[in-house]
Amino acid sequence: MQVEVTFCFLFQARNFVLLREETHWIITNLDAGTIDLSAYELTKVRLTSFSLVPLAQRKASVLQALAADAVTTVALGLDQSIVQGNDSQALDWDQNGTLLDQIKQVSFEGRTGWVSFNQGGSRRNVSIDVIENDGGNLTKVRPIKKSSKQF
Repeated sequence: MQVEVTFCFLFQARNFVLLREETHWIITNLDAGTIDLSAYELTKVRLTSFSLVPLAQRKASVLQALAADAVTTVALGLDQSIVQGNDSQALDWDQNGTLLDQIKQVSFEGRTGWVSFNQGGSRRNVSIDVIENDGGNLTKVRPIKKSSKQF
């Protein structure tokens, strides 16, 4: 839905001649990288957006990529819990906290980049790429990285 709104907005902006060489638009939709910008190539407008998913993996939406990483995280945590022989017959998931402890130790290359967590359970080293159009194509300008420290 968000991609369609952004696409419609850009389409209307082009129709009203708001996309010109002397303008610079910043799109805050994290799925903007999935929009085909070739229609705006002749406008020579500068478009900047942000991407949580690396450009090479832009086949799916950000929500789909985050969901895939979440499922993988839980699966790896469960796998580690089983490998370590934790009591799988426990009646209450938080009885001994082992699943959460195992999830905090998970690290892997996911759809949204490197996935790992700090001791508090927050994701660390999140990277959001700043991307710009270059003649209708998206190019990564630079990453914005969140440090492993809490803000």
